[in-house]
Amino acid sequence: MGPRSVLTRTGRYKLIHEAKRGYDGFVEREKDGKFILIDPNLGGKHRLEIYIHEMLHANYWDLEEEAVEEGAKHIASALWKIGYRAEDE
Repeated sequence: MGPRSVLTRTGRYKLIHEAKRGYDGFVEREKDGKFILIDPNLGGKHRLEIYIHEMLHANYWDLEEEAVEEGAKHIASALWKIGYRAEDE
């Protein structure tokens, strides 16, 4: 399912596709190294939004959760509207 890592302004993050109870995704940058976890069961526009949401966190740790959430929704909607789809969809 795509690349194994992504480069952000705060460094390289390993991408992990794993279901974690209670999370669609999250970012870790300290105790266990840098990684972005995404639930592989997500699909469609919601999966796109979660990728964007977690990558915004990885790039801009100082943003409030509300700003990240709002930004991810707007970016995902815009990309979806112009036809972005994952290769497996």
